Amino acid sequence: MESTTDNVTGTRYLPKAESDFSFPAARTALLVIDPVNDFLSEGGARWELTKNTVKVNDVVGLMCRNTINISWTGEVLVATSTRC
Repeated sequence: MESTTDNVTGTRYLPKAESDFSFPAARTALLVIDPVNDFLSEGGARWELTKNTVKVNDVVGLMCRNTINISWTGEVLVATSTRC
């Protein structure tokens, strides 16, 4: 198997095996939430439910150190890594 190298991170990947598994397009949706506003910030919609876990596990700090931005070029999704 020939590997592929990610131009942004330099990570090498082996190609995935093809499968017959698929999602029917007419019945499939992509759900995107903003965890920062809803769960991770004081005053967020669910802050009272998540604040202890967020603080104890340094969730915001971990996300800041491991952020990946996804953007659409009109043809493909592009992932880039950033630091806070």
